[in-house]
Amino acid sequence: MVKVSAVAATVAMRNNTLPFSVKNTRNGCRLIYLNGEQSELSISAKDYLNELCLRHCSTLEGRMEACRHFLSITQKACLLISERSEEVYFPIRGLKDKDNEWFLFSSIVTYHSVSDNSTELIFKDGTRTVTDVNYRTVKMQIERCKKLLLMLDLFNSETNKTAVI
Repeated sequence: MVKVSAVAATVAMRNNTLPFSVKNTRNGCRLIYLNGEQSELSISAKDYLNELCLRHCSTLEGRMEACRHFLSITQKACLLISERSEEVYFPIRGLKDKDNEWFLFSSIVTYHSVSDNSTELIFKDGTRTVTDVNYRTVKMQIERCKKLLLMLDLFNSETNKTAVI
């Protein structure tokens, strides 16, 4: 387990940015960055994302449970990595699905339907990727990310009003 933590943290910090895509592969996961770089890890996407959460003193399970609670949902919860930088990933499939892929919400510029069961995502650097889920699923996930961040902003502004210095 120490190897997993060291590898995941090293890869995440090496680029000093988060990958826009984290996808399970047969032997682990693939990270894709806005600058075109890719990394392959021998751990699952879930384990990699958990390592990112641990860097912020939390866990993937805890973050997803909080998202489910705040948004009153049961499936495909968003994953808030950091409140400060508002880094949120969303899955396109269920957590246990071997073909699940996670996208970094803030890196997406736009998206549109390609066919009944595929959606093209366009990222900040112009990268385009087609994912084999329908437009409604992507739209719902993006709306969840927006709602979660809005709720955090409201909560933080209320907390700051009552804080005593």
